Amino acid sequence: MRHTIQFLLALFFAISAAAIARPQQPRHERNREEVNQQLFEAKCTEMCCRLKLTDDQKAKFVPLYKEYDTKIRQVWHKYRVAKKDATSAEKEKMHIKRQQKVQEVRLKYIDDFSKILTEEQFSQFLRIEKEMQNRVMLRKNARGGKRPRPAHDKNARQPANP
Repeated sequence: MRHTIQFLLALFFAISAAAIARPQQPRHERNREEVNQQLFEAKCTEMCCRLKLTDDQKAKFVPLYKEYDTKIRQVWHKYRVAKKDATSAEKEKMHIKRQQKVQEVRLKYIDDFSKILTEEQFSQFLRIEKEMQNRVMLRKNARGGKRPRPAHDKNARQPANP
């Protein structure tokens, strides 16, 4: 009995020490970073497989895709944070600005990707990127992460639930 109590106390102190030694970053931020990293790795793996990249192409593509993905993510984050306390009109303006900024990032990287990929791979890349973005948004919407944008016209036909 005495050994059991000592063991439990030692275990408690070990867990406490591990918790204190852990970086003091909010839990949701750690999880978001981990999820973003896992999501990028999955996207990158899928992209490389579906495009059938050679080893030489992969060596050039992965760092460029990482940079591209980071810039796109920064644009999304910037407008998501700014949108929280905005009116409907401001939110719509921010949505349009975000779309413009994302397009600017894509335009900036088109030449770089086209130097690495063949024409067929490049057209597939654009299509696959759009498919993956749609899949992520569908999953996010399905778990309640984001509510659908309200229609401007109240009489507008609402999309059917999948």
